[in-house]
Amino acid sequence: MFVAAMAGLGLTVWAMVDVLRASDAQWHAVGRRRLLWIVALGASLFFGPAGGLVAVFYLLTVRPALLAARTVES
Repeated sequence: MFVAAMAGLGLTVWAMVDVLRASDAQWHAVGRRRLLWIVALGASLFFGPAGGLVAVFYLLTVRPALLAARTVES
């Protein structure tokens, strides 16, 4: 249980840092809202391993779109 909680925490922190590092232009390009993800990831910190699922969803769906927008932006 401890390992799952730490894995969920690690994924959430990674996702939160990624949310904060993406530029406003990238968020606008993909049509997503940064504030929504900050709130969702922050709230997921209180749900332990289950909260990590929010981070996994972000990392598998939103992050690739942001990375694609970054390459177009450059």
